[in-house]
Parts: sequence; C-alpha cells; structure tokens
Amino acid sequence: MICKKCGYDYPAKELKCPYCGEVNPLGEKWKNEENLARKETLLTKARVIHSMPLYVADKVMNVILLVITAVTALTFLVLAIVFGLEGIHITRQHNQASVQEAEELFTAEDYVGLYDYLKSHQVYGQEGFKKYTERVRLYDDYHAFLRDLFQIQQVLDWPAGQQISPNDVKYVLWAGKNILERETGDSYRKLEYEENKEYYNDMKQDVAAALLGTFGMSEEELSELMGMERDSEKVDELVRRIFEREGWEYEED
Repeated sequence: MICKKCGYDYPAKELKCPYCGEVNPLGEKWKNEENLARKETLLTKARVIHSMPLYVADKVMNVILLVITAVTALTFLVLAIVFGLEGIHITRQHNQASVQEAEELFTAEDYVGLYDYLKSHQVYGQEGFKKYTERVRLYDDYHAFLRDLFQIQQVLDWPAGQQISPNDVKYVLWAGKNILERETGDSYRKLEYEENKEYYNDMKQDVAAALLGTFGMSEEELSELMGMERDSEKVDELVRRIFEREGWEYEED
C-alpha cells in the first residue's frame, strides 16, 4: 500500500500509515467487514439457539457460517482486485518515472514542476527520488514562510485601516524557527544530501535576514527564539517587544 500523503509503502491491512499516520481507507474497510461479519455470526447464532432444537440449530448454523464465510471471502476478493488494479497503476507510473527527467527539473530549480513530476509518477519519497523529494520539501517550507511574511509586509506597506495581528507575527516567527533548527540537535528532519544542505544553508541565511529585517530583531533575540517553546509566555513577550519597538498597535487576538 502506497501512502498518498507521504509515499511510504506498507501492508494494505494496516489501519493507517506507520510513518505519517495518514488513515488507510482500504485497511479500515477490511477491518469493518471483519467486525461486521463476526457480529452477524454471533447475533445469528444467538437467535438460532433460542428458536430451534439443538440438532437443527447446528445444521442451520453450519449453513449460515458457510454463507457468511463465502460473502466475506468474496468481499475481500473484490477489495483485493481493486487494490491490485491500483497497485498495477502505481507500478506502471513508477516504471515510467525517469531519474534523468527529475534531475533536469532539479538542476533548473523548477521545484513546482519537480513536485508535480514526483506526484504524478507516484515516486514522491520513494527510493531513487528521495533527493528530489527532500529539495521539494525545503522549497515548500521556505515559500510558505515567505508567503506569510509577505502578508505582514503588505499591511506595513498599506497601513490605512489595517492592523498587524500578534498571532500572524508569532506564526511567522515559529515558521522561521522551524526552518533554522532543521539541522540542529537531534532534529528528525536532518538532510541527507549534500546538494540540499548547500541549498538549505543559503535558505537559512535568507530566513534569518528576513526575521531580523522585518521585525527589527537582534541576533540575541533570534538566538533566544531558537530556545523557546511554542505558545510559551516568552514567545508572547518577544512579540510584544517587536510591536513596541516597531511602533505597531498591539491587541490580543
């Protein structure tokens, strides 16, 4: 079973992806079918035992169990066929994927095209394409940060009737912090490929410069941010200092 969220390959009967926790509809359907069949068997057995002589009940139960078993097996067969067809489609998409084409998009820094290519060929996060997946994730994190920062900058450029939200500032600070600490300590998001580490180092400098420039932060404040817990009082205090220093009106969200 290929997880549609992270691309991890795992047994189809699992209820969710062991890697990212994404729910597996096929696994849940199998589980529900098993539970339903078991429940129907118990209910039917109880009704039969209370309404028939024992020797008749045994014969009827044998027939009922046979029918239920056959129906359950048929259901599993249909599900297996559907899953098998999906697997064939995914395998076909994998076979059509080309590392060379992905490398060309990677070299051209066409990360939107690279993301679409990995997803359309079902190779996002798969062996042979992990370098490209890693770069796309970096790109997504960076541009999500820039998008949120740009929204604040728009308010600064067009101040009439608009007010900056403390929560928006806090969100940008935290997005920047997550990027800056990717390669620190025991972060589970550490990078594997040298090309991506070089890209990340440039990106990290840009993120730090954006935080320092937009919010007038000092290097010391940036260092303090790296040690803060999310939604802590220290973060709130930092946001209030930024508003006071920049002359922005502070109102609790």
